[in-house]
Amino acid sequence: MNRAYADSLGLSPESVVGRKETEFLDPEEVHISEEKLARVFATGQGTREEIRRKRDGRTMWMHVIRVPVRGHDGRVNAVLKSARDVTEIKNYQAQLIQAQKMESLGKLAGGVAHEINTPLGIILGYAQLLKEDAQDEAMREDLGIVEKQTKVCRKIVADLLGFSRQSVSEKQEMCFNNSVMEAVTLVRHTFEMERVSIVTVLDERMPIIYGDPEKLKQVWINLLNNARDAMPEGGTIRVATSLNIGRRTVTAFFSDTGPGIEPEHLKKVFDPFFSTKAVGQGTGLGLSVSFGIVEDHEGDITVTSPVPDEHRPETEDGAPAGPGALFTVDLPLDTS
Repeated sequence: MNRAYADSLGLSPESVVGRKETEFLDPEEVHISEEKLARVFATGQGTREEIRRKRDGRTMWMHVIRVPVRGHDGRVNAVLKSARDVTEIKNYQAQLIQAQKMESLGKLAGGVAHEINTPLGIILGYAQLLKEDAQDEAMREDLGIVEKQTKVCRKIVADLLGFSRQSVSEKQEMCFNNSVMEAVTLVRHTFEMERVSIVTVLDERMPIIYGDPEKLKQVWINLLNNARDAMPEGGTIRVATSLNIGRRTVTAFFSDTGPGIEPEHLKKVFDPFFSTKAVGQGTGLGLSVSFGIVEDHEGDITVTSPVPDEHRPETEDGAPAGPGALFTVDLPLDTS
């Protein structure tokens, strides 16, 4: 055996030699490994496979090969087994498959949205006309419900079109801090009525960057709305910006005092249509659209939960405070 195998077990080579391999396998792997080993001895034919293992809380993929070793008499008297860590390759494959699925899904969503948009416009128009002409108050209220729900559908359709459309950003010189503050100012009053306060901590050294102001504002509003929705009982959102001259990046941090995000959901939050909200309370597209906009700006967006101490919002006495979630958006200073 070699040092690489010993290192993968977290042991020294000396402490492994002479022991049975089954001591280092998961219980469910033992029977399968012994069976395949016996098959190589019996048939004289090697095997190759990709197996998944969990070690130290992470999933690993191994490409395992078993080769028969024959003695002078031609009989198999040993089996040489080698294993190669192909986790990174498997991850790239999964990303490629996901990208292909996303492309197909985007085309489908765009086509469906276009088909739905026309009848929705007709329904909304007639509902508004009937509402104006209706004399009965109860009927006006019913038509108001139709109008409201049709507008909800149109918002979903608009999100679908935004998700599927491969539009080119209209980038220009802009102030990063101003972009963030415009979004905060836009929603602050509404949020305060829902007992959600916004605290800003801005880096005053912020330079001019090159980006699409409207699209970035959409990202900030999506992140603010997402934090607000996570705190129906009220809470605090902390919005911070930071300049890193060494890395030549600017960063926006959006953290909240909500219930946080379950570990199994952290990798899915940017997937289209993924949402933990109740039916009718979200399309699951806001974060996906934000991810695409940030990616188009050659930046990165990540999520962490619970919120690290340095980004945890301060809460008033008696205000609800959970582990929260932190969304971090990194953008390059210069995309030339």
